[in-house]
Amino acid sequence: MKIKQEIFFKDRNQVLKLATILFFCFILRINFFVGIGINDDIGYIHHAKELAKGNNILANGGSQLAFRTGIIIPLALVYKCFGCSEKTTSIFPILSSVITCMFIYLTSNMLFGSSSAIISSLLWCVYPLQLVFDTQLSPSNQHATCVSASLFLFFIALKHKQKGIDEKLCNRFFFISSFIIGIGWLVNEVFVVVFFGAIPLLLYGKLNKDNLIWLFSGFLFLIFIELLVSLIFSGSCFSRINSIIVTENLIGSNKCYEYLPRVIFQLFNTNPLHDEGHFGIIWHIFIVLNVLMLLFRQWFMLCFAMSAWFILAYFQWGVMSFDGTTITKYIRYLSMLVPFQCIAIGAIIGLCIQKFQQTKWLIFLLTFILYIHLFYFGSNAVNSIIVRTKDFKDISIYLMSQDNKNMPVYMDEMTAQFVEVISGDKLDIRWLEHNIKKIVPKKGYMIVDGSRRIVEDKIYRNRMPEWYLSPPKSWELIHIVKGKKFEFFDTYDPKIYKIK
Repeated sequence: MKIKQEIFFKDRNQVLKLATILFFCFILRINFFVGIGINDDIGYIHHAKELAKGNNILANGGSQLAFRTGIIIPLALVYKCFGCSEKTTSIFPILSSVITCMFIYLTSNMLFGSSSAIISSLLWCVYPLQLVFDTQLSPSNQHATCVSASLFLFFIALKHKQKGIDEKLCNRFFFISSFIIGIGWLVNEVFVVVFFGAIPLLLYGKLNKDNLIWLFSGFLFLIFIELLVSLIFSGSCFSRINSIIVTENLIGSNKCYEYLPRVIFQLFNTNPLHDEGHFGIIWHIFIVLNVLMLLFRQWFMLCFAMSAWFILAYFQWGVMSFDGTTITKYIRYLSMLVPFQCIAIGAIIGLCIQKFQQTKWLIFLLTFILYIHLFYFGSNAVNSIIVRTKDFKDISIYLMSQDNKNMPVYMDEMTAQFVEVISGDKLDIRWLEHNIKKIVPKKGYMIVDGSRRIVEDKIYRNRMPEWYLSPPKSWELIHIVKGKKFEFFDTYDPKIYKIK
C-alpha cells in the first residue's frame, strides 16, 4: 500500500475548499436544529450540570450515563462557561460533527486525493442520519469523531512507516490513534465494536509486533486511567461494569432482528415523515460501488467498505450483553460506521472521475442528485424528530412570554426535565411527583398533559392527584399547545392553567 498524497495542503485553494465545506456542514446543522432529543439527552444534561457544580457524579457507583465521561466532561465544561440551555447543550455535538467532517476530508485527501476528499466530506454533511442526530446528545456523534480522528492519525503513522521516518514518531501516532479509540469508549461503551470494524484496515496495513503493541497501548492506557478514576471517585474499579449490568436488567433491548435491514434497505412504501433511518438509496448505491471496487481491484478502498459492513453486521447479529444475548442496536449507533462509508464512497467515485474523464460531468451530476436525494430524506427525518419535543418548546416559549413568569409552574416529571433546560432554568418549576395525595397548589401555573408519558403511561397517570386529572373550575385555561400532526402526538394537546 502506498500513500501518495500529502497529509496537509500545498496551497491556499485546498484550505479554502475545506473551510467552505466545514462552513456548509455547520450551516446545515444550525438550519436543521433538533436540540434536546428524547433518548438519553436529559440524563447526560443532569450529570453534566452536577459535574459543573463540582459534585461527584460517580459517588456510590454512579450510573451508566454518569460513567460516559467522554460526553459528560466536555458538556460540563460548556455549562461551566456558558450555562445550561438547549443552545449551549448543542455546542458539543455540533462541534463534534464539524470536526468529523474535517478529519474525513483530511484522511480522504491524504489517501485518495482532493476530489475524493470533497465527495466524502460533502456526503457526511448531507447524510440523513447525521442531519438528525448531530445537534442532539447522541454519543454516536462523538463516536464518529473518534473514528475519523483515529483513522487520520493511523494513516499518518503508516505514511511515516512507509517512508522510513523516525520509528518512535510513527509509534507515537499509533499510540494517540488508539488513545482516541479509548475516548470513544468513555463516550459510550458500545464503541468497542469499532475494533471489529478495524480488522480489514489492520490486516491491510501489515503492522509489525511493535506497531501493534503501541497501537493497542493507547487504548489500554486510557482504560487504566478510567479504572483509577473509578476507584477514587466511586470506591470500585468496576463500578462502570456493574452500572451497565444493572441498567441492562432494567431496560428492554431491541431484539427485532429484521429492524436494521428494514430501515436501511427499504425502498418502496417509505414514509418520509417517519424517523426509522431515512437512508434512502445510499446503502443500495454503496453495494453497487463495492462491486466497482472489486472490478477495479481497489482492495484498499474495499477495506474501508468492509469496515462499514463489519460494524453493521455486528450491530445486527453480534453479542451485545453480558449473558451472550444478541441485540440489534438502534440506527443512531450506526454513526460510527459513517466515516468509513463516506471515505469508501468518495474514493471510488473519485477514481471513476479519473478513469472516465469524458463522462466526469455525468458522474458529478449523479453525485449531486444523490446529495439532493439524501438531503430530502434527512430534512424530513429532522421534522419527524422535532415533533417529539415541540410541545416542550412551545410550553417554554409561552411561559417565558408571561409578565409574571416568576410564579411557580407545576408540571409532570418528563415535561419539567425538558422545560428546565429549554428555558435555561429561568422558570420556577415544581415537579408534580406521582403522588395521589399531593396538596392542591394555591398559586401559579399548571401544565396538564404536558408530555407523552403522562398521557400514555396509565400507571403513572393513575397515581396523579385528582385535581390534576380534573382541574378545578376556578383555574383559568389560558393556553392550549396545538400544532402536532404526527402519530401518537396528534392525540393530545397540553393545556396551561393559571391557578388563582
